[in-house]
Amino acid sequence: TYLFSTFPNPSEDFFHKLRKIIENFLWNNKPPKIKYSVLINSIEMGGLKLLDPFSFCNALKISWVKRILEKTPCKWKTLIDDQLSSVGGNIIWKCNYNTKDKCLQKISNKFLRNVLEAWCLFKSVFSKTSSSMNPRDIIWNNSYMQIAGSSFFYKTWFEEGIFEVSHFLDKGGQFLTFDEFRNNFAKLQCNYLDYYSVLHAIKNAKIFSDRNSNDAVQFVAEKEKVCKAVYPFLVQRSAESPSKSISKWEAIFPNRKLNWHSIFSLSFKSTISTKLQYFQYKFLNHIVYTNTKLFKMKILETTLCSFCKYNEETLSHLFWE
Repeated sequence: TYLFSTFPNPSEDFFHKLRKIIENFLWNNKPPKIKYSVLINSIEMGGLKLLDPFSFCNALKISWVKRILEKTPCKWKTLIDDQLSSVGGNIIWKCNYNTKDKCLQKISNKFLRNVLEAWCLFKSVFSKTSSSMNPRDIIWNNSYMQIAGSSFFYKTWFEEGIFEVSHFLDKGGQFLTFDEFRNNFAKLQCNYLDYYSVLHAIKNAKIFSDRNSNDAVQFVAEKEKVCKAVYPFLVQRSAESPSKSISKWEAIFPNRKLNWHSIFSLSFKSTISTKLQYFQYKFLNHIVYTNTKLFKMKILETTLCSFCKYNEETLSHLFWE
C-alpha cells in the first residue's frame, strides 16, 4: 500500500503477474472457474469484492488530489505547482482531458503524471456526459474540444480569466463576435485566427459535461477516506457480472422475474458462515458438480440422481424437484 501510494506505478506486466498470483492462490493453482473480472465486482453484482490491484493503486494515487487541493501550506506543493503551471495549475483537475492528451506529456514528474492518469480514469466513470452544450465546461486541456487534432491551453488567455465556454457567450447564450470578445477582455492580446480556432473547437464539440453531474473535485474533497470512496468507481471499469450463470438460471426459470441483486447478496445477509456463503456462491455460478456434470467428465457412469435413482441429477432436480 505504501509503495503504491508514494512511488510511480509499476508496469502493466507487474499488475498482470500480481493478479495471476492471487488467482492461483484462490483456485489452488487450478484453472479458474469464475473470471477474475467477475470476482472483483460487488456482491450485489455477482462478485466477491476481490481486490483489483490496478484499481487499488489508482485509488491510492487519487487520494493525493485531496492533499494537493487542500489550502494547508506545504513545501512539497511548490514542486506540484511548478509541474502543473504548464497546464493551468489546479484547474487541470476540472478539465476533461484523457490519458493520451498532450497536456500529460508536459508533466515530467512520473508520479504526478500517474496521479493525473488515475484522476482521468475516475472522472470517466464518475462524471456523466451530455450532447448538450454546458456553459460551465472548461475549454483548456479538453479532449472533446480540439485544435489540429489535439486539446489546447493558452496561458495568456487563462491568466486573463478565460477558462470556460460561458466566456464566449453573450447574455442570450449566443457566441460572441471577435470584436465583442475583445471588448470583454480588453487586456488580452489575441488575433482573429486564434479566437475563431477556439470558437470552432467549442462549436464542433459533441460531448460536454452533464450539467446535473456531480463535481468530482467536490466529491473527493468531502471524503475522509478518499481511497475507499473512489475504488468502487474505478473497479467498475473492468468488473463484469456473471452473465453466463444468470442466463442459465433464467433458462431454467423462464417465467419468473429474478431479482439478481437480492439473490447474490442473500447469503451474505442471512448468515455469517463462510462455508454456506461459499456453497451458495458456487451454486449460483453452476460450479456445484452434480452427477450429470460428473458423467460428462467421465468420472461417473450414470447421470441418475443419487437419491431417487430415477431422474437425471441436475441442480434444479437436486434442489427443487
